[in-house]
Amino acid sequence: MYRLFRSLMLGLFFSLPSLTLMAQSVERASALKHRGTLRDSQPLGVLTKEQLDRRLAPTGLKARNGVRLYRIVYGTVTPNRAQEALDVSALVVVPEVNSPIFPWVSIQHFTILGDREAPTVAPFEGLLEASQGFVAVVPDFIGYGASNDILHPYLFAQAYVDNGIDTLRAVRAFAEAQELTLGPLFLKGYSEGGYATLALQEALETRYAGEFPLKGSAPTAGPYDLTGFRQAFAQDQIGSIYINFLILSYATWLKPLRLDRIFALDTAFVESLYDGSLVFDEILPQLPTKTTEVFEPRFVRDLNSKKPKSYEARTFIKLLADNTLPRGRWAPRTPTRFFHCADDEVVPADVARVTAGRLLDTDPAAPVTLDILPSPDPANPFRHGSCPAFYTPVAWFAQLLQARTPQTTVP
Repeated sequence: MYRLFRSLMLGLFFSLPSLTLMAQSVERASALKHRGTLRDSQPLGVLTKEQLDRRLAPTGLKARNGVRLYRIVYGTVTPNRAQEALDVSALVVVPEVNSPIFPWVSIQHFTILGDREAPTVAPFEGLLEASQGFVAVVPDFIGYGASNDILHPYLFAQAYVDNGIDTLRAVRAFAEAQELTLGPLFLKGYSEGGYATLALQEALETRYAGEFPLKGSAPTAGPYDLTGFRQAFAQDQIGSIYINFLILSYATWLKPLRLDRIFALDTAFVESLYDGSLVFDEILPQLPTKTTEVFEPRFVRDLNSKKPKSYEARTFIKLLADNTLPRGRWAPRTPTRFFHCADDEVVPADVARVTAGRLLDTDPAAPVTLDILPSPDPANPFRHGSCPAFYTPVAWFAQLLQARTPQTTVP
């Protein structure tokens, strides 16, 4: 009897790892099935053409139609290896016009820090495009909106890809429920959104071309080459607000990093600044500007050395390289136009020049163009926050529709 009991217990003990792996496999399969599933949609309101004209007045642009706004909730997965099921949200803006087919545009939003700035909370991006006849979708991104209880995976290329694909699938289901026929698909994004746009475009063209063929893509003012972040540590003074966010993001989602070996500031204090309750103007005054008051001097010295030795410095450098775009030897097949303002003080225009150059080095015949907008008044230059390239792509998309697909017109 004892031998039988002992055999059963040993069998149970040695089977526990297998049971754990089986449970994890079931959970992951369930999470993957959850991806792109439309969970809910709620109307947020209507904006008339006159209301849109007032909102667009500072840009000098005019609405062609009114719009209806919706908040959709859909499934995706967390951007770590666990890939746990997660509900996220997006803004969908639908033109108030009758049309047999609508062009649509996925807009990856600019950098935000507070949840109160999320597209579904404070609709802004997407209004212009929808006012010109496009169905516009603006994902909140993981970490905002329906998923505001976790940290946003900032400048983590694969996170934008997974979330982007699931957004497109959910919007397609939403459109079917609303009896809307979606036509040519475009991509657009500014700043962080420019980076997310290029990451998503690469994935769409290389892995999802049959499911989501693209008509045009406009990455704008994006920090595509992340290796430049390292150069900021060579200066005595530093604007660390986005670098801190990047380090927290990578430590949370990609590699475990000892934050107390990176930050001179109390790590709990740094983390509290990026919990989604504060916006840029509330965080910035709380951060020192001296590099070694924000970051550990030892980490700064190691990062600036020719051969960094610490795990934190070496890992951070590798993660920046791994997430620099493009990630492989890829060149666009879709018409791709990089927009950037010449006097951008946050993301230098050279970043766009270098990235476009890399793509053309891979394929000199690739349909890639670069549009650097000069400042007409040197005394009042176009800066990152005032660059008109933020609005420019929609006119180019309309040209592509009329030139390439005469049977599909902007309503």
